[in-house]
Amino acid sequence: MRIADVRWRERARVKGRVRSLRVQPWAGAPTIECVLLDDTGGMIVVFLGRRWIPGVRPGTILVAEGMVGEHPRSARPSSTLSMKSCRTATTD
Repeated sequence: MRIADVRWRERARVKGRVRSLRVQPWAGAPTIECVLLDDTGGMIVVFLGRRWIPGVRPGTILVAEGMVGEHPRSARPSSTLSMKSCRTATTD
């Protein structure tokens, strides 16, 4: 699914390139926030309870699946994907 096609409060599976990562506490738990981009747009992918994910860094192609919601601390509205699973891909 393209990032531009994700729908609020529905499960989605997207593929894109990681632009940036940061570890940010969220409700007392470590959380990785990952900016994921494809040709149609970008979104924040949230990994709750994680400080790092092996193989994921800026430039990595990532396939992520989860529930689409809104990022509560974003300065501007953005879509957030709360993660159930992810994998890295070796090709575009």
